[in-house]
Amino acid sequence: MAVCAVQPTFQKGCICIQLYEDTEEDMRWAVRNGALAIVVKKAIDGLPCIVSNSPETVYAKMCRYYRKLSDAKAVAITGSIGKTTTKFMIDCVLKKQFNTICNPTNENVMFQVGHCAQHIPMDAQILVQEISEGTPGYTSLMSEMVDPDIVVITTIDKSHMEAFGSGEKIIEEVCSITKGLSPDARVVVNKDEFKWFDKLQTQHVVTVSLNDPSADLSANNITITHDGLAFDVLVKESNQKYPVLLKNIYAIHNVVSALSAFAVGLHFKTSPELIVSGLQEFKMKGVRQNVLRTADDITIYADCFNAVATSVKAAIKACDQIPVNGKRIAVLGDVEEGGKDSEMQHDMIVQSVNESQFSILIAIGEKIQKAINRIPVGEHCKVICCNDHKEILAALKNHCSGGDLVLFKASYAYKLFLCIAKMWPSLVAEVQNAEKEEYSTWWNRIKMS
Repeated sequence: MAVCAVQPTFQKGCICIQLYEDTEEDMRWAVRNGALAIVVKKAIDGLPCIVSNSPETVYAKMCRYYRKLSDAKAVAITGSIGKTTTKFMIDCVLKKQFNTICNPTNENVMFQVGHCAQHIPMDAQILVQEISEGTPGYTSLMSEMVDPDIVVITTIDKSHMEAFGSGEKIIEEVCSITKGLSPDARVVVNKDEFKWFDKLQTQHVVTVSLNDPSADLSANNITITHDGLAFDVLVKESNQKYPVLLKNIYAIHNVVSALSAFAVGLHFKTSPELIVSGLQEFKMKGVRQNVLRTADDITIYADCFNAVATSVKAAIKACDQIPVNGKRIAVLGDVEEGGKDSEMQHDMIVQSVNESQFSILIAIGEKIQKAINRIPVGEHCKVICCNDHKEILAALKNHCSGGDLVLFKASYAYKLFLCIAKMWPSLVAEVQNAEKEEYSTWWNRIKMS
């Protein structure tokens, strides 16, 4: 049930909004459970209704009202790839100096963003909020709720193609996060790939780059070590250089997230030394690019929350850089929401495997298996096609041993994290317990708001 409540406290007595696929029964349920009124497109007999052609717009305005009761500044992050990682890096940087509030999961859709905007703790100085670009027309409304002082746009890719139909519409949706920003608000973009400055409704743009020193912040001397990614941050304005180590992180695109976090820190007048300290304390969480190591020296690259072709290629490339003593095994599944480009995206993934050091490919999903038939995998890599998790686990038990690296990457629908949990239960339990504790701490804090 996706009934969305505008509710400044956790007590009964709220206004519920009809969003997404909410039904009449959902609305009746909301009233039975304490809603004073409901906002709907069409009146429902027997219920206290506020009729609007755009309930989501009403919701955004009401959430913004409650958000503005807080004096906290805000950072908003959107894009197709890298939102959650960038959000957590930013929070790591800012909490070195400020009292921040940051949802410990990836809750980034309309009713979740609205809930966070309504429940900013009184002691919070900065809200760090992720915003989804996946529903046409909603990104600008969520930005209105959050009222950010600075926005970060991560990589824009062909995700959610089923909803948008074209890459151009996805670009427009992402850039719409700048609608209604205050005149002094800034937006941070990656100069290496962002080309749509004319679509940004702000003149205050901060650029970051992996290799262009003309950007406001750029990286130099990027090195992949056993400990992680080492690089220098070059700040153009001050002409200063700051060395950074992202521990246990090996995918180079994460340097862009770090540069963006550095830019946000500077925006809020955090010292470069504190920013560096925050970045070096950052750790991946859960099943997002998280490198886990078992007692018998197996390295697990868990990146199975979601996927597009670009992120799969990045994960494969990152695994090539991680020092291991044994084999490299890729467990890959279909990339969903590819739309008309789906076949091309899966071909790109198979070609990336061909160009990698992986010696075993375990594939699940009709789309990637068809791609394997179109683009035969080279002799250096054994292919095992599976129909379910049981077959994946059998393949891992037969082929995985100490010293190996195993990559798990697919769209969330394939739930590859369940394979990790069944294969290495104690390791995953440790990760899950840490996540639950963090979420509980966040939840208890906002209940006091």
